[in-house]
Amino acid sequence: MLALAAPAAHAAEWHRVSTSQTLAGCNLTFIALGYGGWPTDRLKCELDGPWSPWQTYGGYVYY
Repeated sequence: MLALAAPAAHAAEWHRVSTSQTLAGCNLTFIALGYGGWPTDRLKCELDGPWSPWQTYGGYVYY
């Protein structure tokens, strides 16, 4: 008998929750979300785009 796995109801992935002009601003969002109950292994700040002139940082939550 062939058994097929049912697709997951919702696949977990990284979702952008903020964009900041500075790493410090991104980390402030990271801290606020951490104190809001999100585990730190599910939060991250990443560099977006080229280094100049419009460098931004994205804050992400994994859910």
